[in-house]
Amino acid sequence: MDRISAALLQDWAWLPYGYLFLVAGAAAWIDQRTGLIPNRLTLPSYLVLPGLIAVVAVLSGDWQPLWQALVGGLSLALAYLALAAIAPGQMGMGDVKLAGLLGMGLAHSGWPALAIGAMAGPLFGALQGLLLTSKGQGAGRTFPFAPAMCLGALVGLLAGPLLM
Repeated sequence: MDRISAALLQDWAWLPYGYLFLVAGAAAWIDQRTGLIPNRLTLPSYLVLPGLIAVVAVLSGDWQPLWQALVGGLSLALAYLALAAIAPGQMGMGDVKLAGLLGMGLAHSGWPALAIGAMAGPLFGALQGLLLTSKGQGAGRTFPFAPAMCLGALVGLLAGPLLM
């Protein structure tokens, strides 16, 4: 890669993560306030996020992270869809759609990031449930899961590269 291409890649490589950070932050905030993650936030992101990852792939000449992102997004979305099917009413389809986006961002960073982020989100959700239950607020009640998912993804993005 020549110096100009390397400089362009360096300037653009952060875009997918910046976009995902904005979408995840908005989803967590909206879910915390309303209990819903709106389709108008997640569905367009299924075009924008892979598009930004593709721009990075074109600039770097390395298409592997794009394929990883697509496989990771599909994998995490399917895992959350299975969870939603196992426990109807406990997890919404907004969480499933958000999981696909988070999976794309995590897998784009690498498989360790996906593994850590995929496990950390439910762990933070379980801790949130235990905390609410200990305060007498959690029994028989649902709570927004997007904040835990997004925190788990952040942990995966930060810890994943350390394992690589």
